[in-house]
Amino acid sequence: VVLTNIFSNDIIKCMNISVIKSNKIIIKILCILLVCGLYFILSCFNVPCIFRELFNIPCPGCGTTRALRSLINLNFYKALQYHPMIYCMPVVILYIVMDGKIFKNKLFNNIILFVILIGFAVCYIVRLLNGFIVS
Repeated sequence: VVLTNIFSNDIIKCMNISVIKSNKIIIKILCILLVCGLYFILSCFNVPCIFRELFNIPCPGCGTTRALRSLINLNFYKALQYHPMIYCMPVVILYIVMDGKIFKNKLFNNIILFVILIGFAVCYIVRLLNGFIVS
């Protein structure tokens, strides 16, 4: 009887942990969808970029909305022109949703995120130096 209680308590604990983990993932996905939805709503009403308004230079994400629209229309080349790092966004979103555990190796996960962040920084600097021409 004692062994049964120990095993049943362990099963209940495992079930509670898995429910909590799945709820965290659902909440993260909902937050990402909310942010994306707000982003698209603001872009539909032509609300100006706050970063650009404050600092008078384009933000690092400038062109992302147009790139996403191009991807939706299956215009991959145009999406690349609008924002070259657009193809890394699914990896970043997956990294956030999965708590940085896309792959089993934590070092590999961190290296991938670091390379993407460096890519965004280099892309931003190059675009600023070239006059940031995106039409």
